[in-house]
Amino acid sequence: MTPDEPICLFEDEHRLRKLKNAFCSSTYWPHLTHYESLAVRFDSHGSYPGSRSPFTKIKNDGTTSIINDSIFRRLRLEAFFLALEGFYTGNSDLAGRHLDRFSYIWSRWLLLYSDMCQLMSLTVQSIKSSVDCLGKTCEDVVYSFTDQALWERCQSKWLVPKEGYAFVLGWTEKISERLSECDSQPKLQERTLLDLPNEILHSIFCRTHPIGAARRLSAACHRLHGISLPYIYLTRSLGLSYSYSDLCPEDSPDETKRPQKMKTFIRSIIQCLSQSHFLLTCPDITQRIEYVHITNGWLADMNYDFPDTFVPASFMPAIVQAICTALRASICLSTIRISSYDLNETFISTFLALPRLHTLQLSRCSLSHNVFDETEPLHNVRNLSLGISKGGSSLWNILALCPNVHNLILFDRTESILAVPSDVIHFGNFCNLRRFSLGSVEDGSDGPAVGLVVDWLNRATEHHLTHFKLTVRQPAADAAFLLLLDALQPHPLEEFIFNGLLEGHPVVFDRISQSFPRLRSLRLFRRSSNRQREASHCEWPSPPWEYAQRLASFGNLQYFGRNYLIIRDGYSPCSMQVLEGALDVFRKDDCFGSDGDTYLAASVFAAHCTSLRTMVMLGRDASASAICTWDIERIGGKVVISGVRANEAFQRKVWNPWDWDEPDEWW
Repeated sequence: MTPDEPICLFEDEHRLRKLKNAFCSSTYWPHLTHYESLAVRFDSHGSYPGSRSPFTKIKNDGTTSIINDSIFRRLRLEAFFLALEGFYTGNSDLAGRHLDRFSYIWSRWLLLYSDMCQLMSLTVQSIKSSVDCLGKTCEDVVYSFTDQALWERCQSKWLVPKEGYAFVLGWTEKISERLSECDSQPKLQERTLLDLPNEILHSIFCRTHPIGAARRLSAACHRLHGISLPYIYLTRSLGLSYSYSDLCPEDSPDETKRPQKMKTFIRSIIQCLSQSHFLLTCPDITQRIEYVHITNGWLADMNYDFPDTFVPASFMPAIVQAICTALRASICLSTIRISSYDLNETFISTFLALPRLHTLQLSRCSLSHNVFDETEPLHNVRNLSLGISKGGSSLWNILALCPNVHNLILFDRTESILAVPSDVIHFGNFCNLRRFSLGSVEDGSDGPAVGLVVDWLNRATEHHLTHFKLTVRQPAADAAFLLLLDALQPHPLEEFIFNGLLEGHPVVFDRISQSFPRLRSLRLFRRSSNRQREASHCEWPSPPWEYAQRLASFGNLQYFGRNYLIIRDGYSPCSMQVLEGALDVFRKDDCFGSDGDTYLAASVFAAHCTSLRTMVMLGRDASASAICTWDIERIGGKVVISGVRANEAFQRKVWNPWDWDEPDEWW
């Protein structure tokens, strides 16, 4: 490396600099480094970070290098800092935490840190004010340097991206803080995956999710590939894929975009048909498949103004036939997930031909009316999830074909009155249901949405529901909510989620405890007003201790959450005794620092409900909506309340069907 050449942050950076497109798009080969993971995420999102606009692949700057591209500069620096941080957190990439790699990265860090310390002494900060589109005044920190030539040399030496000095400074301070926390002692890797016995490797692959991660891991070496074979073929994706990178930029003229879009669509058709044919020629793979995800990324473009009277919809019968032929060959298939297709008699007859099929997940689909002509019911389907979109209300009719459903998850995205035809809903279905979730439902002209669900429940002649969730768009008064509790009382509920309380007075907790003595998990979401359509954290009408006292009557409750806004208000005498030590309750050091308010919110419920093991402060109703999570341990007469870190709370799987979420934990 010459003195004037920018410093390489990775051993293989010389190769990356010479690539015409340094962003890997493969989803099969393992992403060994943080740079590869960041690059793939950039390519799939269209730009970085977060924007979804079409992405034009970067070209060579000059003849052999892309080092002046700001995207490349940002990715390499961010990947460098992530790799260094991984040596101290243990959260590394697949390249590992070996001594040789650490020595290489550490030497670069010392040089970079030295240059940044020199720059810090020559930095002048100033405040720049601006007004945003809402008229609010924003203040940004602007950096300037008394030695501009030194800054320019550092920019060239380290390939600083357009985000500039603030970007590098932020990461430098973060790494310095991490080094201080760990006393500058890296966690070097002594063993690799290949050092583990086959039994543990089998367990790793069995628990690897999503399946794409298992495929990438299996490609790392021959031994892992051999162990992974029983697992990597369990899941398959079929259908029409949509790639932004193959399309023309949005500002291109229509004369250019239309032919290119047509070519991309035809390429997607060929790929779909090739995949289906490949599966038919490989029965050893096909007969292992248990889960298939069928997608149609071109649904929004079916009516696009293509040239030469090109009609995309005319290809769909052949595509559906090819997909269904491959499905019929998958005799072990148990779960099918379909997005954006018209479910015709070809699909339904295929479902009937699969002896082990028990789960259907249908999103943004429609149902052909002729499927009921001489069609047998899908008796084997036990788990059914429907995502009803605008214009797809016909999908409700598939309920009539699934009389033995045990777990029913319904998402209404139409933002209109629940469009379930009265002659389709078979109230006898509720006799078999174990788990039921419905959201987000609009009120009807003849009454609130809660009343419709109450009517359904009252028609059931058997009662087996253990999990129940209901989300309404217009919040329901306590009186309507109590009617729902009365309708659910005969069921042996263990999990109960309701999103849409308008009032939420303490009396509802009394009724819940009386109605569901077996309840193990309770989550309630209140709305601030009649106009609020989605949940967020808000105040409740009574102080926490009044609700906590009601929890004393829950004998089995282990998990409780609500969208409570922490404020400084009163706590019960029982809770104060806990905090003063009379009941021997302690808080672990890592709970929430000196922030006592959040701790008090958990302690008051822990003091009254002796069975409680987890307390959650919720925000919006989503799979990862917990703002704060506390674990409550009771050992030897002592109670210890400890905060759960956000990344750990996210990994905990609790039953909470939520739109756009992966449904693995629903059933």
